[in-house]
Amino acid sequence: MLATDKMVVDAYVKARVAEELSTKLTDQRFLVRELSDEVEDVVWKRFKRYGWIITLFLVLLGAWGVKSIGDAGGKIADTAEKRVEPLIQGVEGRTKAAQDQIGKTANRITELNALIDGRTRAFDALQPKLRATEDKLGTYDNKMREYDAKVLKSGDEALAQVDSLRKNSTTALNEIAQLRDKVDRQQKDLAETGTLVKELAARSLIESFKKGENVGDFVTITRTANSHAVGMRLTRIPYPQTVRVQWYLAVQPPDSYMVVGNAVLLPYWEDSIERFGERAVFVSYLADANPTKETPYFKMLSVKDNALYGDNRLLLPSLPVRVH
Repeated sequence: MLATDKMVVDAYVKARVAEELSTKLTDQRFLVRELSDEVEDVVWKRFKRYGWIITLFLVLLGAWGVKSIGDAGGKIADTAEKRVEPLIQGVEGRTKAAQDQIGKTANRITELNALIDGRTRAFDALQPKLRATEDKLGTYDNKMREYDAKVLKSGDEALAQVDSLRKNSTTALNEIAQLRDKVDRQQKDLAETGTLVKELAARSLIESFKKGENVGDFVTITRTANSHAVGMRLTRIPYPQTVRVQWYLAVQPPDSYMVVGNAVLLPYWEDSIERFGERAVFVSYLADANPTKETPYFKMLSVKDNALYGDNRLLLPSLPVRVH
């Protein structure tokens, strides 16, 4: 921008100087021509107006000793010169003033040129800084674009995460609602089960059997000293799945006995039969409230030929000793 200003100032100064010089010179030429024309016009007019006087004047000049017109012209020229001289001095004075003004203008132009040169040098010195500043601005602009892009991307990612969280929260709320429904159903089932368990517990029965007691309800078949078959008759028909047999602290595994109607049979009791005289064996069960007609109900158990019968119905045949 300073280079452009310098060109404009130089052009303006040159135009002003040229205009000033042209004006001053034109004024000088016009003044000289004007004075010359004025002198000539004055002389000619006076000559025409006073021609007769001039003739008389010439006669008088002759009387005065002027011998020719040249002498008269010289004297007239001397007179004119004396009149014109002040005018010329005035013109020279104006010319000198114009020259002084032109000199001052030239000095001003020199000062302006020096000022322009100084500003140009300052501008040239600022160019590297300006370029460095522009580079920094470009770098900052690029960084700002990158930051804007990152912020925009981060905003999009944040919105996506928020949307994902909303979806996940919605899914979680739905799952929670489903779990609550499930828990409610389970609690309802538990309540119903608890009610059922209470009912079943109220209907649960425990019967005990001991050697030498309950004839017809507790029978044994001895194969060896430590191998026996045992039959126990319950007063009610049980649900077979609810029957549990326990002697002292030992609960018998479910596959060690079988249930037929209201009879519980242990095919193999591999211990001394005298143990049943020391401690009773207990059978717990839930009574079947509505047994089918096909489910037998025995009134008495008995032993014949090492086989176990219920009301004369074979329940357990004679079994051999189990080899371990």
